[in-house]
Amino acid sequence: MHEACYGADHRLTAQVRVDLSLVESKRGELDAAERLLTDAEKITLSLPSDDPLYVSSRVRRADLLRARGDKDGAEAMLRPVVEWLREHRHDDRETLLTINLLAGVLHEKGDLDGAEPLYREAVEGFR
Repeated sequence: MHEACYGADHRLTAQVRVDLSLVESKRGELDAAERLLTDAEKITLSLPSDDPLYVSSRVRRADLLRARGDKDGAEAMLRPVVEWLREHRHDDRETLLTINLLAGVLHEKGDLDGAEPLYREAVEGFR
């Protein structure tokens, strides 16, 4: 519907695609999630790195990489996003969820020493 109203290259269309990619990923439909996210990135990657849509698309891409087994790629994508979020939006829910996602990636890689402080940071933030 957004695409029909706003066009394929509109920001709102990209936002809907990013959101739908999460739904498809959670359903286990990784190929569908990949297609949606790739379409969204045609717009989101041209946005400034401090734009919330740019940030959420990077988090979704990292989560998709993790789901496909590319833990190193997910970690590499998440680290700069986490640093930016800590600096600019340190107490919000998205920041804490992204920190928790990075902790989970490190945990899955077997880096428990790296994961533990991130898990603790996320838990503290949610208190």
